[in-house]
Amino acid sequence: MTTITAAFGEPVKQYRGQVQVTRCVRVNAPGKHFTGLTSAEEKLVYSVTAVEYRERNPFQRHLKAWGAAHTGPGIRFVSESDAIDDPDNKGFWTTLALWNKWRHDTYSSDREAEKQYLDELPAVPAARAPAAEQAPACAPIKNHFTLHSTGTHTVGGNGKMAGQSLRCSHWACNKDGCARGMAKPIKQIGSATGDLFSHLDSCQPALALSLRAASAHSPVRIGEDGEEVT
Repeated sequence: MTTITAAFGEPVKQYRGQVQVTRCVRVNAPGKHFTGLTSAEEKLVYSVTAVEYRERNPFQRHLKAWGAAHTGPGIRFVSESDAIDDPDNKGFWTTLALWNKWRHDTYSSDREAEKQYLDELPAVPAARAPAAEQAPACAPIKNHFTLHSTGTHTVGGNGKMAGQSLRCSHWACNKDGCARGMAKPIKQIGSATGDLFSHLDSCQPALALSLRAASAHSPVRIGEDGEEVT
């Protein structure tokens, strides 16, 4: 991560591209970045999430965004509303520098909200810095599911979080013939994986047990005879 100076001497941190995709960083993108919008729509901001990074992405001329045509580091992002309406929506590309500017503008007045992206993953040792652009492994259980879509969940009820909006994602089970496949994915709120484990408990109990046993946070262990040890 490096820092550059924006207008009026305001520092803008330059976060590495792949790390932002791995952490599913969400920012507010200005409407003027998109084509085909009305003047009123261009004045709005849209909540978007990083989904892909390329070291060398071709950019066409875009005077309202990065300027002249060129090839360079880029982030592909998806609007949350578009992802809900169309799970196959591929989103849009922007330059890494412009993405970091959006990130700065989104969280400059609320650094507390940005901590979820700063503290989510352990720091990479300096000696292994060249590998930092590679995506760190996600929760092992997610290797047995396919991300269907992402969106926003509004908390119901009368509790203290009622009415608040949280990030959510929908995951399809990879087991052939499972009823919770792409046609009826499992909703996951935030980064918790409890619902995914609950599904595997009934769909693939042996797999669920082995995943729990492999977790450093789980009391479940499997002995040499293959039986559960608590």
